[in-house]
Amino acid sequence: MAHEGLNLIPNENLGAAAAALRTRTENRPVTLVEVGKRVGVSAATVSRVLSGFPRIHRNTRQRVLDAVREMGYRPNPMAQQLALGRRRHPVAVQTGTEGI
Repeated sequence: MAHEGLNLIPNENLGAAAAALRTRTENRPVTLVEVGKRVGVSAATVSRVLSGFPRIHRNTRQRVLDAVREMGYRPNPMAQQLALGRRRHPVAVQTGTEGI
């Protein structure tokens, strides 16, 4: 057998660790990509719908909004700031070497 040196644990013996991993995965936030996949559109289209972009077909807009509601999508402020290249918190920059 090619895997003789490996100590593989059968799935049924993973117990609490596997359950904890499944729970953590299920409780993570829904992403634009996941909403888009469910509806059959891109994450960019989902973003445009949520931003109120006017040039989206009304049927597509409604399907996206329905999926957002059903899936419990919530915007992630940190992801929005990263995408826009903005920060709400100031960044301090020290110049010179005095006091180091």
